[in-house]
Amino acid sequence: MKIGIICSSGGSAFKEALDIIREAKGNSCQFYAVTDRQCGFEEVCKKESIPYTRIETPDNKEFSLLAKKKFMQFGGMDVVQLFYHRLVTEELFSFVPTINIHPALLPAFKGLRPIGQAFEAKVKFLGASLHQVDATTDGGVIIGQTIMPIVPSYTKEKLAKFSFIQKTFLFLLLIDLLESNSLQFEPDTWKIKISKNLPFSDRCNPHIQNLYYLKGILNVQRRYHIEVIK
Repeated sequence: MKIGIICSSGGSAFKEALDIIREAKGNSCQFYAVTDRQCGFEEVCKKESIPYTRIETPDNKEFSLLAKKKFMQFGGMDVVQLFYHRLVTEELFSFVPTINIHPALLPAFKGLRPIGQAFEAKVKFLGASLHQVDATTDGGVIIGQTIMPIVPSYTKEKLAKFSFIQKTFLFLLLIDLLESNSLQFEPDTWKIKISKNLPFSDRCNPHIQNLYYLKGILNVQRRYHIEVIK
């Protein structure tokens, strides 16, 4: 399975998930990456021998078109995952199924600064959403979500650490759903088909089925001394 990654940040959630994925038995994921600036994710790609290219343009439409061409040069992707601070346009998401992780429980707190918005609103739960990208801002079909309670003593920095675990979990969830054929896309339209009766918990819906991935995310939590996923 060939997965394109578009990233404009440090790539820490991707790196944690990648370590878990590569330790799992029988995994055959191949990753190819595009960035839009010099960032820590490029160093991850170098270290992990992931082919990548940088596309520097302020125009989202031009970036999306050039990213599409680059992924074609890489041999075409089964899906593209965003760890990205800008919008992509239909030049990309009409060509290949494109997925985003938004650090909020959609449809709440769309757009920029979702963790800051949640903190300022003093909400009682922190969530993150795995969703398909379309022409709307954070409005595509929701594939999965995770949520946890928060208390008044938590700082915005603490919420960011929780969100990091949620993002790592949701990327692993995407890989799990694809590998188990629980998530499929109709040809050309990329309309999502999600299997019914998937496992879930009070923290995650759906939940990861791959026991290697689940063990991996729980180990990450223990290393950070926090509990987000159960």
